[in-house]
Amino acid sequence: MDDNKTVFSYLGQILATFGNIVIIFMVFTFALGKVAHTYSSFFVFENKAISIATLGQLLAVSALLKCFEWAFLTAKFIKKMAMALRYVLFFATAFVTIVVFSICFKWFPLDLAAAWIGFGVSFIICTGLSILFSTLRTRAEDRKMEQALRRFKAE
Repeated sequence: MDDNKTVFSYLGQILATFGNIVIIFMVFTFALGKVAHTYSSFFVFENKAISIATLGQLLAVSALLKCFEWAFLTAKFIKKMAMALRYVLFFATAFVTIVVFSICFKWFPLDLAAAWIGFGVSFIICTGLSILFSTLRTRAEDRKMEQALRRFKAE
């Protein structure tokens, strides 16, 4: 099924990821911007806007996450590895990438434990939701395939 994908399919997926990330940061900006504007480059405009620089950084993270997804979660790159290990590698790589971006672009101060704890909790929650939605989507696709197979066998 993955063979029919074009560069536009991947671009669409990157932009979908980017859109989800921007929505999350819109909520964070609105909720935390006034308080956190002196601590993070995310909130340079307090709770009024997200900077172009931050949006570019989030787009770069989105593109990298799509590359990691392609590398770890499809059979094109790694052919013989347990899916659970693939997910662990994907999320570990995503975590390290976000930490590197956080340090390079001053998303959080290095010495502010509360910010890093908040990041860790947010990452765990988002990872859990991602796994939940992926599992639900896979189950729904499996049910469709089983129904199609039953209809095919009945014919």
